[in-house]
Amino acid sequence: MKKSKILIILLILGVGGYFIYDNFFKIKDEKVEFITKKAKKGSFSKKVDATGEIFATELIDVGAQVSGQIKKLYVKLGDQVKKGDMIASIDSSTQQNSIDNKEAQLAIYKAQLESAKVALNIAKTQFDRENALFAKNATSKQEFESAKNTYSANSAKIKELEAQIKQTNIELSTAKINLGYTKITAPRDGIIVSVQVEEGQTVNANQTTPTIVKIADLSYVKMKMQIA
Repeated sequence: MKKSKILIILLILGVGGYFIYDNFFKIKDEKVEFITKKAKKGSFSKKVDATGEIFATELIDVGAQVSGQIKKLYVKLGDQVKKGDMIASIDSSTQQNSIDNKEAQLAIYKAQLESAKVALNIAKTQFDRENALFAKNATSKQEFESAKNTYSANSAKIKELEAQIKQTNIELSTAKINLGYTKITAPRDGIIVSVQVEEGQTVNANQTTPTIVKIADLSYVKMKMQIA
């Protein structure tokens, strides 16, 4: 009887222990589910806070090639310009006066040349006549030499005037080029990043080329950054 009680107690403990183990300690197999997605090509970006400097790949100094007073500025800081756009104009009075003087001098030289040609023809006729007479001993040597010298002098005068006309034409061409320099235009597309002068200011181009504005090409830039 006593043994039976012990067996019953052991049985109860065994069943109870199995129940507790099965419900609280046994590791149950659980189904693991994996989430998958088809790979595809794309881009990845991540925001990074940083400080630095941006530099234009090309910076052009637009300067004045003639001296004078800035008559008008056509641009301001930040303006976008195209090649050939007006940047500034310089008072052109000096350059225009130079053109007028050279044209007047050229007209005088040309008129003198025409007169010299007429005088040369007369001198040649006289020289030919005296030369023929001198060959026949029909005129004095003094008359012959005088006609010869007059003819030579007129020939030299024509050469001198032709040289002066050539030189004046060169100077006139230079004066016209300088007049063109009073209109300052953009040499290329870009952004005005600096204006160095003001209207009414006088610039001197005799020694160095004074800068009027700076133009930057901002389509391509360089960045110097420091990332913490």
